[in-house]
Amino acid sequence: VIAGGTGLYLKACLYDYTFSPEETPAEEESWDGWSNEALYAQLLKEDPVSAEKIHPNNRQRVLRALSILQRTGRTKSETEAAQKHEPVYDFYIAGCTMEREVLYERINQRVEKMFADGLEEEVRTLIRQGYTFADPGMKGIGYREFEPYLNGTCSLEEVKAEIQKHSRNYAKRQYTWLNHQMPVHWFVSNDPEDRKRAEAEILAWKEKSL
Repeated sequence: VIAGGTGLYLKACLYDYTFSPEETPAEEESWDGWSNEALYAQLLKEDPVSAEKIHPNNRQRVLRALSILQRTGRTKSETEAAQKHEPVYDFYIAGCTMEREVLYERINQRVEKMFADGLEEEVRTLIRQGYTFADPGMKGIGYREFEPYLNGTCSLEEVKAEIQKHSRNYAKRQYTWLNHQMPVHWFVSNDPEDRKRAEAEILAWKEKSL
């Protein structure tokens, strides 16, 4: 059973997916003087296929694509295209879904609970410990939205609304990615009959796989 992690890690676990080596600190420093715009322009020139899939301000992913080209002599898109992406296990993916309105309301309530449980103080504590919003861990949903608030340019309610919106958008992207990248068997998790169907299909697959 695999639970948690990004879609990419799930795919890497189940398929013959090969990761390129991580860039070294020296390689990262070689791009320090480049602006996001200049880096993206370079990627557009060297690997336009990958550039189309990356936001110009996502410096980390742009650098990653450029680093792969430097290290291997092949673009990121060429490296990925050369992989067969064949499954290395017999697996069954059960996806839990529900009506979009119900899902979005649950997401909104989850964010409300995060605030009630002390999310603001958690972010303030991290800042006091020396972390900044430039750190990778502070760029995730639920953290990065606090930057304008702590700079005095928006209200706490606006922060909450932004986290809710970004969380809903992320859920939508997860659905899209899974539908295009993985053979998911979807079940309505808040429907008792569909849960029974899910259990029956999973047990049938298990018996067949033994």
